[in-house]
Amino acid sequence: MKHLSSVLIAVIFTYWFSNACDFRITKWIWKTDATESERQPEHNRLSTVYQELSSNRPQADTLDRLISPLESQGHQRLRDLGLRSREYNKHFAVWRKLHLTSSGNTSCIRDDIHHVIRNGNIDTATNMQLANTYDEYRFFIAHLSHSLFPWTWPYFPDHLSLLSHGSSGRGIDFTASDTYILPLIVAIRNLRRLGCALPIEVMYFGDEDLSTESRELLIDLPDVVTRDMSFMIHNTEFNLGGWSLKPFAMLLASFREVILMDADAYMFRDPTDLFEEPGYRKTGALFFYDRIMKQKTDKRAWLQQVLDTPTESIADNRLWNGRSSHMQESGVVVVNRWKHLVALLLSCQLNGPEYGNEHLQFIWGDKETYWLAKEMLGEPDYAFHEGGVAAMGSVTKDSDTDNNDERLKICAKQLIHLDRAHRPLWFNGGLHAFNDNPNQETMFGFDVNTTFITEDDCIDTGSGC
Repeated sequence: MKHLSSVLIAVIFTYWFSNACDFRITKWIWKTDATESERQPEHNRLSTVYQELSSNRPQADTLDRLISPLESQGHQRLRDLGLRSREYNKHFAVWRKLHLTSSGNTSCIRDDIHHVIRNGNIDTATNMQLANTYDEYRFFIAHLSHSLFPWTWPYFPDHLSLLSHGSSGRGIDFTASDTYILPLIVAIRNLRRLGCALPIEVMYFGDEDLSTESRELLIDLPDVVTRDMSFMIHNTEFNLGGWSLKPFAMLLASFREVILMDADAYMFRDPTDLFEEPGYRKTGALFFYDRIMKQKTDKRAWLQQVLDTPTESIADNRLWNGRSSHMQESGVVVVNRWKHLVALLLSCQLNGPEYGNEHLQFIWGDKETYWLAKEMLGEPDYAFHEGGVAAMGSVTKDSDTDNNDERLKICAKQLIHLDRAHRPLWFNGGLHAFNDNPNQETMFGFDVNTTFITEDDCIDTGSGC
């Protein structure tokens, strides 16, 4: 009877997991009497990963240095954060290879490594060595992750759990507060009108951010859920709100691939197409340019202090080459979080109080922290959208009294982003002449499809508006 119960349990577990994980791997995890031929393919894979793990295992002095608190200050502290995050990125890549198994679009975390070692048909001495190596590396990964990015614990016990939280699917994430609830409703209805069928998450931070009354306004919108990030972020030090929540929304999204949108960002086309953009397909991280504005401070000098070894992608960066004081506009950000998890963790850290004050004088809000995190990690795999950037607004005449000449000008805060065919793609700032107050009633009165001026045209970037 006891033997029959064991077989029945094994069958139940195998059936349940076969829908999520590879069947052969499932039998190896749960069927303790698996034959050597059944065990060997998975054991060979793990043996290869173990070799990589052993070769990357830090020495004792390096381990102590990496998990100790950062003591530097100012720009050097940001630089040291980037270097330490690079180390974590390298070690986490090996760690996820060891623990994650996938079948199709579904991934599972395995936490039975000691069981695998015991049943690997190896001698006792090697068994003990592998077990000790694994425990030592697990200690190192746990402490390094907690010293760098501790705030997702205890909702997510570790970063593997965080990664698998969004192991499949595509979707859209908004961050919204009570102030922006009406623009958000317009944005969501517009997406559905455009034929966008992607599921939508509205991320907020506690009832003070998005009240029960505001959330009730979203109930009848199709395939929309609200999620309270205050349950997911251990917020002993962070005072999160507004733009600082945006990278956290991407990090905590339940999708493998996510489009982050501002509540007042409006699309002209179904944003699902953004996943097919060449830059995204190549890198898994697609950003949009901001307007060109003259630099008031030397931002290249600041970047040189922060970045240890800039990647080749920095060459065209407007902050780096001095062309503009802005590079990225973060009203829409497209990221494969499965591929760029550590970069998102670092971007979140850059928007927290410990490091945010160090860069706020050089960049505005979260805008530049997405590509900056990639550069700090030494990863060039990100892309900027190939479409143009334009100013959108009412056309007025600007008389040049010296030359008796009349020029047309547009004076407005709204940006409009163009697709690669130079057609309007999306714009930010809501449906208002100026976006200082998202609930104002005065809307602009012009055809946005025909009334905009691109940065390729002659633009006065001064303060004449």
